[in-house]
Amino acid sequence: MWYVNVSRASALSSALRGVTFCGGYRRLVGLVRFLWCLLICASAASAFAQTRIVDGDTIDVDGTRYRIHGIDAPERAQKCDGKAGIWDCGKAATSQMIKLAANGPVQCAKVTQDVYNRVVATCYADGMDLGEAMVATGYAWAFAKYSDIYVEQEKLAKLRGVGVWQGPAQPPWVYRSARRKPVAQQPPDGCTIKGNISNSGKIYHLQQTASYAKTRITPSKGERWFCSEAEARAAGWRAPRR
Repeated sequence: MWYVNVSRASALSSALRGVTFCGGYRRLVGLVRFLWCLLICASAASAFAQTRIVDGDTIDVDGTRYRIHGIDAPERAQKCDGKAGIWDCGKAATSQMIKLAANGPVQCAKVTQDVYNRVVATCYADGMDLGEAMVATGYAWAFAKYSDIYVEQEKLAKLRGVGVWQGPAQPPWVYRSARRKPVAQQPPDGCTIKGNISNSGKIYHLQQTASYAKTRITPSKGERWFCSEAEARAAGWRAPRR
């Protein structure tokens, strides 16, 4: 994660540059002027938010996590094909978001809440739409499954061949799906029956059953492979109940 260099401290310093009455508050006469000085300083500080970049489509603003509405950027570990070969498009997308967010104080307007309890929002850096800029520069896809707001910007980025559109690129939702799929286990010596242990007991699964592909065999838990149903039943396993 990265912090954008628009912190409250630096923002306050910039806001007060040239303001002489705060720096010399000890010389101010009267409690009213002193309190007025504190009010002005506090207002200047609260106008600026601390922004932390998580990746190309997720940011934290003052401790609240926002998923940028309408875009899907490459995952941080994702790589893409480019004109000069394979490149770290995920890291590049994160760097691009850092660069864009550094243009000014970041403000976000909530659109909805996602299944991960994140706030989905449209975020701006000094008035610039961060989601739109990410798609326009080719560092994010328009997430048309949820919104078509940036579809035209994606078309233009694709025509220009910028960012992920330099070469064939796998959309991040496909990348995530592929990573979630379990690697097929190779049965030993052709013994393909899976002897699984669950809360329902010892159950064996044949290749033609619906639950076969998602069943994983973990020998350390006592699970094992069988070469025949007779062998599985003799070891104490049973077939799934219909």
